[in-house]
Amino acid sequence: MTEALERRLRSRVAGSSPADARAVEWLDRALAATDGAALLTAFTLAPRKLGAHAVDLEPDERASPEREGVEWIGASSSVEELARVLLVRRAVGLAGDAGPSIASEWYRQGDNGEKRAVLRALALLSSPEKHVELGAVACRS
Repeated sequence: MTEALERRLRSRVAGSSPADARAVEWLDRALAATDGAALLTAFTLAPRKLGAHAVDLEPDERASPEREGVEWIGASSSVEELARVLLVRRAVGLAGDAGPSIASEWYRQGDNGEKRAVLRALALLSSPEKHVELGAVACRS
């Protein structure tokens, strides 16, 4: 995922919160975390902090996700799901070589919404090929 797309998604999530500045501040703090435990806590709290309403991208905003092969972002995502995808990216990026085990653990322990967010994040990671095993496990379950 390019930085431009990540900034656009982040602003769309923040802009989708129904005029709640605290929710936007919460998202900014959550994405600034450098501690895996804090990121996991934010990952699980996203629906309560941000809501689960749909995010509708404007037609001109859909071009960037389509170019990157992630059309689902504009078609069927919610605020909490986009926030969770961004949190997975952050946690896996900070974990370095341990990133695949972080993604696998979050998937294994997650509810259906959390699992979906982890899987949707995989294609947006800087090295998605490192997560093939998780994708294969998810296909079997």
